[in-house]
Amino acid sequence: MNWTAIGAIGSLLAILVMIVIAIITWRKSDKKPNLFYAMTIPYSLRIKGIEGQYPDFFLNSQSISLYNKGDVPANNVVIRHNHLTENIVVYPSVGHQTDMSLKTITIPILRPKEGIFINYLFSPPPLTPLPLIQSVVSNEGFARHQTLITIPPMPKQIIFTIYLLAFIGVVALFRMGFLLLIPFFK
Repeated sequence: MNWTAIGAIGSLLAILVMIVIAIITWRKSDKKPNLFYAMTIPYSLRIKGIEGQYPDFFLNSQSISLYNKGDVPANNVVIRHNHLTENIVVYPSVGHQTDMSLKTITIPILRPKEGIFINYLFSPPPLTPLPLIQSVVSNEGFARHQTLITIPPMPKQIIFTIYLLAFIGVVALFRMGFLLLIPFFK
């Protein structure tokens, strides 16, 4: 028997199986909404009043950005709050319902690759250690909280090189595995 030819065929089959599994996994992972939300650091602005008429006061604000990274729309997105104010701004303007008793904002549909930005104004600030947002959930599941880190993105050439080296390493491991199994079949 020509074990070299069998090893080469096995290596090619392993590569083809890996490519098929990767394509199937990639296609299935993109067929659902993929919600992310991020919150800004709360900040406060001191607004000077007119002497004798209006006192100085502080205007406190915090924002949330919500983004659907998936390929299908997210339905009935509900943003649950620990505390909610009536002074909110939703940009871009989308149809939403605010329920002050449940402390929720409901967005009927968030289209794929669409994001919204919600700004909350508080005066006076809420005196609680709890974060503003309790959870973000849609019919398809919970949104993931994204921590914002201000670093430049990695160049695409470096990402491609990392993936290429990982692929070559996996192929080499499969090849070595087949070569180690050949003596058992003699």
